[in-house]
Amino acid sequence: MMRLGALLIALIAALLASVLLAGGGQAQDGPQVQDTAIRIEEFPSSVTFTALIADGAQAAEVVFFYTILPEGALTRQPAEVMRGDVTRASAVVETSGADIYIPVGADIEWFWELTSSDGSVVETEREIWRYEDPRYEWDELARGDVVVRYYDSESVAAELAVEGLDAVEEMTALLGITVDFPLKVYVWRSEADAQGVQRVRSEGFDEQVITGGVRVLADLVHIYQPDAWVIRHELTHVLTKIAGES
Repeated sequence: MMRLGALLIALIAALLASVLLAGGGQAQDGPQVQDTAIRIEEFPSSVTFTALIADGAQAAEVVFFYTILPEGALTRQPAEVMRGDVTRASAVVETSGADIYIPVGADIEWFWELTSSDGSVVETEREIWRYEDPRYEWDELARGDVVVRYYDSESVAAELAVEGLDAVEEMTALLGITVDFPLKVYVWRSEADAQGVQRVRSEGFDEQVITGGVRVLADLVHIYQPDAWVIRHELTHVLTKIAGES
């Protein structure tokens, strides 16, 4: 009896497995993104997202969508589809130019949209990738809500983090606000090291103005001159913006 019962259980398990596999096979019909590679080939001009597509012959159109967190709009970028032994789709996202600027340290939320030849549409899961200056190896340390990314001196980064946290505590108390997200601070050793990172400006402006730092997004600050007053000043810009919107 025990052998018969075990046999019945095995038969039922095999039947269920075959049903699940059949359903899974149907769900995978049509083009599917198998993997995505992200490359910074033209820093600081652009980032290239390339998808490897299964059943690519059925892909009539491939579109790349992205948003600059935390407050950017959804952007639609048609992809170039390259067919052969394998099918790849490539989307080039501009990061610096006269009309566009994605700062180093920005978190980019992205996904692919694939339209089949029969008109059906599939979207991939949304993922987040952080755009960083590829010329340096970045480390991180945090003090409270202040997260400092640096490549040079850890002791300088630690001092800046302490100064930044002190400024946040002082200003949130003064303004009567709270901060419920990390404040990202990217630190370069000098403005020369940060060449190409800042928003495109005129040559005359660059010759006359030395920029110690700048708030580039609602949650992101760049520091080009690693001094205490610079981080306090730039984080104050972040906090006053929060106060103004609340």
